[in-house]
Amino acid sequence: MSNRNLLGLLGENINHSFSPLIFNSYFRKLNLNCSYYLFSISKNSLSGFMKKLRNSLILGLNVTIPYKESVISCLDELDPIARKIFAINVIHNDKGKLTGYNTDYTGFKRALRKYDHLNLENAVILGAGGAARSVIYALYTLNFKKIVFFSRNRKRINRIMRDFYFIKVLKGHLWEEIKIKAEIRSSDVLINATPVGMFPDENKTPIEIDFQLKDNFLVFDLIYNPRLTKFLKGAKNRGALIENGINMLIFQAMESLKIWNREIINEELFIKNCEEVLNASISNSW
Repeated sequence: MSNRNLLGLLGENINHSFSPLIFNSYFRKLNLNCSYYLFSISKNSLSGFMKKLRNSLILGLNVTIPYKESVISCLDELDPIARKIFAINVIHNDKGKLTGYNTDYTGFKRALRKYDHLNLENAVILGAGGAARSVIYALYTLNFKKIVFFSRNRKRINRIMRDFYFIKVLKGHLWEEIKIKAEIRSSDVLINATPVGMFPDENKTPIEIDFQLKDNFLVFDLIYNPRLTKFLKGAKNRGALIENGINMLIFQAMESLKIWNREIINEELFIKNCEEVLNASISNSW
């Protein structure tokens, strides 16, 4: 890496994040002169922080809730994929030039690969934030025949439908449990792209799954802490295959490092390191 070897996570109320553990453990194993920190910034302070970032020693940032979309106005450029998704989770600071990237998209897509044998074609997404945008674009590139998302925010729905005008199989609806459950029954995969159920609010769930799911139905929760959310627990009890956000976290983190480092990453070592750290840190087994 360059002499500017500071990295971090930009978000709000992010003390629960495991990103510093993942990255710093990897840096120690390779004796890299690099450190990863948390930058918990309030919405009112975001603009000032981003201005200072340009002249700082911070080489790059991951970006999480609630800034995956709003921080874009503070950047100079977007990677082509990030421009299509219009949500970013990685920033590269190249001598004061700030470029945004989206590795959530590649992380989710790679995590979904293990289910290729299921021939998934129809998806329901809960949420309409930056993570949901990444999932929508990933499913589009995987040639899903139907993609339906739900949100309580009409403006967000309209914005996504406008930005993803080229995805003809995409539909957005206001949050109605009866309609959500009807769509679930006619789909192959259900994805929670909201933060509902994340630590420390583990007793919450975006929706109660109170009916039997069809064979080989997949429920994917982007949350990774806790490992088994109330949402996933309910899905498992109804016969679903379940996947949490751990693999997506690992894969998106690895792609982030490739952007900052501009060098070949030892993927096997990085994945093994992440699994060791997360297995030791996150309770609640499958």
